[in-house]
Amino acid sequence: MKHAMLLSFVLIGSAGAQVPTGTIAGVIRDPSGAAVSNAQLKVVSLATNLARTETSSEQGDYSFPALLTGEYEVSVEAEPFQRMVRMASVEAGATTTADFALRLGDVKDPLRFAFCGWGDHRQPDSESAAERPQLSGTSQARAGRSAPISRSG
Repeated sequence: MKHAMLLSFVLIGSAGAQVPTGTIAGVIRDPSGAAVSNAQLKVVSLATNLARTETSSEQGDYSFPALLTGEYEVSVEAEPFQRMVRMASVEAGATTTADFALRLGDVKDPLRFAFCGWGDHRQPDSESAAERPQLSGTSQARAGRSAPISRSG
């Protein structure tokens, strides 16, 4: 009886100690809007420097599930397109959508898109709105501003 009671406390305690995770997912497209399959993606945690890799599907989509909450650098590479890098925030139980619109160019010359704060991002001035990587939806940034980012879950 003592062992059964102890086991039930252990099981109840471990159920409440789940690690908060979220997902980063999106679609990779070329300049014409067509899906880019077999693009190489990498996500790196800014807190731990741990990295995971993924390859986009035939439909151009990708997903990094079960990421610890925090800030991440997401990069994508596919020949003959420029490598693109952006920042994304992960919240517990939510999916952050980070779509990429690739541009033709040298893979070794990356385009960087930095988020300043939670979801606030800056784009290179030389790009038109149609060429910019897009994040969909709206969520409130920590500073109280609207930021183009999508979270579901």
